[in-house]
Amino acid sequence: MNTSAVKKFKVVSDRLKKEQRQLTAVATNIHLQAMSSEKIRNDIVSVITEVFGVSKSEIQGRSRKRPIVYARHAYCLLSHSLDPESTLVKTGQSIGRDHATILNSIKKCNNLRETDMRFSAMFQVCLDKL
Repeated sequence: MNTSAVKKFKVVSDRLKKEQRQLTAVATNIHLQAMSSEKIRNDIVSVITEVFGVSKSEIQGRSRKRPIVYARHAYCLLSHSLDPESTLVKTGQSIGRDHATILNSIKKCNNLRETDMRFSAMFQVCLDKL
């Protein structure tokens, strides 16, 4: 690998470690407050609709437009990570999808966080607001 690729990998790696620490801190805070799953999901949806500029019905809908799909991916990862009582099935039921779709969405979100700087920045804004 050339030096610029190594530097880029290190930047991405450091950013992902920071995001993981933030996710853990938010999840711990939510757990300590003993918030209900429904309230957690509603908070996540409200933050995502604000940051990504989509509506709740679009997140739950069938649209394949990129901004909506990206918002849906972010919702799946945040909902599954931050809700202590969450399962893939429960996360899927909240937006009308099955567990396999949620698992795929989480993988896509993690990949986007590594490769798409704009998505990563928007995801970071969501974490900061939560």
